[in-house]
Amino acid sequence: MKGRKKTSTNKKKNGGQKVNNERAPPDIPDIDTVLSQADLALESSDLETALKLYSYASNVLRENIENASSPDSTKENAIILSKVLGKVGEVNVSFGDQEGGRTNFLEAIDLLNSTSYDESMVETDQSNLVKAQFHEARAILHLYLGQLSTAEESLNSCKSGIDDLKKCILILEKESVAKTVGRDVVMENNEQVNSPEQMLIDTRQQLCGVHCSIAEIYLTDLCFEPDAEILCESALQAAIDIDTPNYPPDASQTMANLRLSQNRGLDAVAYILEAYKRMRCGCEALADLVGLGNDNKADDINVQEIEQAKELNEKSLKAADSLPGFEFRCQTAKILLECASILDSSALENEENMSSNEQKEFCVEAAIQVLGSLLAENDEVVEIWFLVGCAFSQYSTPNIDAASYYWKSALDMLVKVKSELENGTDMEDDSNIVQLDEINAQIEEINTKLLLLTEST
Repeated sequence: MKGRKKTSTNKKKNGGQKVNNERAPPDIPDIDTVLSQADLALESSDLETALKLYSYASNVLRENIENASSPDSTKENAIILSKVLGKVGEVNVSFGDQEGGRTNFLEAIDLLNSTSYDESMVETDQSNLVKAQFHEARAILHLYLGQLSTAEESLNSCKSGIDDLKKCILILEKESVAKTVGRDVVMENNEQVNSPEQMLIDTRQQLCGVHCSIAEIYLTDLCFEPDAEILCESALQAAIDIDTPNYPPDASQTMANLRLSQNRGLDAVAYILEAYKRMRCGCEALADLVGLGNDNKADDINVQEIEQAKELNEKSLKAADSLPGFEFRCQTAKILLECASILDSSALENEENMSSNEQKEFCVEAAIQVLGSLLAENDEVVEIWFLVGCAFSQYSTPNIDAASYYWKSALDMLVKVKSELENGTDMEDDSNIVQLDEINAQIEEINTKLLLLTEST
């Protein structure tokens, strides 16, 4: 495998004459093919294969840099190598080696810094796009480092990433109004890149996401810093100024989170519903697979429908593939349910003339769709089953059967985990005692909810 082809040699008798039995050299894999195979291995979680292929590619690229025939060729190969080192860092982090990943990211940044551009150099279409790629590659590496860091260190990495993304955007904006509109650019190593317009869209989207990351830092690690709220709001406003309906829902959801932290729950509703709007199609498609889609009305759901499996059509599959990550959607559902609770006591109407009760019902239904998408992805997370039960209990007319089903399922899972923990671990270990206490508290909470549910019937 791995891009190498064996070259077979056929030995032939030629009378008494000497024959050449030397083997032909093996085919050298094309670097683009190797990187494509590495990306596929990474996407399929075949981390060992991905690491081997990225390591091979990095060695080839280092040789290319040493033997480069021009400064531009050196820089182009350095950009590609930095991206490969970033991927190696990703794999190392996935293996649990965060320090190894950090080392990879820092090496890649140092590599790019050592091949930085002379801004006074003569500009060409090609050199400008390579400059843009240079800044984008370095920005991504700073953002990787930010994810491995906390508090001030993470904030500084994000700020460095923003500086490079802004430089990239300035170059691409200039390029996109020039004569390069609509055409592709092919670099020396035959790697095809998007047009300046598409690169500009992607880079702005990245910039929007980094502003959201800074806002999250001020909402969490640096929430007690002076002016944290003001700086958080400023970062989110910068994100929303860039945001478009085609971008992921990061800005809207983070703003909803901020508004809830400010006790401005009604303001949070519009933002979280905008976030849900952007992922609605994919969530509904996946929720339908586990019997929670919109076709299954709240008062009609039963166990048979819950366990029914359905197929996704092509449009739904594409929407599902573009959904935000598991943890992000879990947070979406929690915010939707919190907003539903706030709307329970409100008498206001929104811009679409929905009453507060109608908005509440919509938030609950939206939460169920999001949670359904998570169950379709992984049905072994106790919290998701618990939250689905909470959602069905929050309807104005609670769906008692559905709430009971999901809470009892969560309870069964917790009891099983508790039994395994008690029978298979050292209960004198403090960490195991803490975990067992948490499980007991969760079991007690669910039993209380089930009791209240029974009493309400």
